[in-house]
Amino acid sequence: MKKYLLSLILILFVSSLFAGTYLITSPTPEEKWLKIGIHKIKWLVLGDNTERVNILLYSKDGSKKILDIAKNIKNTGEFICNLETFKDVSDGEYRIFIVSPEGNVLGESKLFKIVTKISPNPDKKIRVLSPSAPLVITPGKFINIEWKTPKKLPENFLLELYTPDRTKKVLLIKRILPPLVGISKDKLLKKRYFKFKWIVPTTLPQGEYIIKISVPDKNIKTFTPLIKINREEIKKDVRRHRER
Repeated sequence: MKKYLLSLILILFVSSLFAGTYLITSPTPEEKWLKIGIHKIKWLVLGDNTERVNILLYSKDGSKKILDIAKNIKNTGEFICNLETFKDVSDGEYRIFIVSPEGNVLGESKLFKIVTKISPNPDKKIRVLSPSAPLVITPGKFINIEWKTPKKLPENFLLELYTPDRTKKVLLIKRILPPLVGISKDKLLKKRYFKFKWIVPTTLPQGEYIIKISVPDKNIKTFTPLIKINREEIKKDVRRHRER
């Protein structure tokens, strides 16, 4: 394990020599970003640090600046693009550059794509059955999370609670592992319909959330409709109990 970590650090270090001293981890190579959507740019500092940076969108070959994404922002390691950052950008392949205020290139991403729409692969699409519409729930109550896949799959899913803009994970709901771990993949029980009963934690703050359903080792994911956590029912129960 130590050898693996040392090798990974060496690879990251060597990579940084070819594109500044910052390693851009999002977007990932060949990732597709929708023109109208919220996207997070993330980077690691592998060399000298600067207090503020500029983020730019460049052409595929890195020869032409297309867009100023952000100017003179704090160097926090991430930046969230707003819904319409790329609305006027043509479909195609691009790179992200991180540049110092003096104009020095600190980091350069691998090629990624900006597209008008992403056509779902029917073999990889998860269909949410429940909740099927925006839902209001009280902490301490339960939600039936149900989903279906076109092809039979083993139980190997992650259920995670996210903010409505899909940029921040709030908590891990459940890691569902395949049954009978240890047997060959060919003999794993596979099915198309899955269900999990989630009891909403009483400590979860009131607000709006969505649930992400994904397969950890494949590019398969989807999100449920909006879930609103409302604590008013808890307050009513407390008042009724005091009045008795």
